[in-house]
Amino acid sequence: MREQGFDALFDALAEDRCVGCPAPRHGEGMWARWLCADCAGDVPTALAAVRQAPEGVARAWALGPYAGPLGAMIRHGKYQADARILEALAQVLAAELDHQPIKHDLNAVVAVPSSWWRSMQRGLDPVFHVASPIARSLSRPLQPALTRQHRGPTSRLGRLARAAHHRGVFRAKGQVDGDVLLVDDVCTTGSTASACARELLGAGARRVYLLTVAAVRFS
Repeated sequence: MREQGFDALFDALAEDRCVGCPAPRHGEGMWARWLCADCAGDVPTALAAVRQAPEGVARAWALGPYAGPLGAMIRHGKYQADARILEALAQVLAAELDHQPIKHDLNAVVAVPSSWWRSMQRGLDPVFHVASPIARSLSRPLQPALTRQHRGPTSRLGRLARAAHHRGVFRAKGQVDGDVLLVDDVCTTGSTASACARELLGAGARRVYLLTVAAVRFS
């Protein structure tokens, strides 16, 4: 009984911690549910161009670098199955995208698909919870234009190994028309976005743009 009491106390304290640091969260504003005031102040509020758009992608934007509280928020959403934090980040992305002229030419939004195995393990498809609010905000369809085979994690692979890993992983489904906004949670080396863009362009897309919450190689 005593062990159960300590476990409950630990869980209660853990829930009160900032997801970006060990401090108590007690922040303010839209991130108060997850962050302390210091980490909330470090969350970017404007889109910026990714330093080098992945091959096949016309332009790429991210909210900020993967390092710091932004990356911690993404990890919390993915590994704690917290769809609310991913959808909150999507709202910021959607509001920022409203200032970009490309929004008028977009025909559809496409989420980088997760494998069914990963989604089952995590209890959610993280990119869907980012892409879906963006599609609604743009009044564009969220088109299931890509499929993905499960080949295991890529988090420890380098750039060349990731590119080889992603060869043949993604496949386009049906016809894709006009300009497409590809949405992902993190752009690491760009190999995922390049593989997806190659399939979308081959299926008829005119241009592929990339919107991601965070990027490892940020401008």
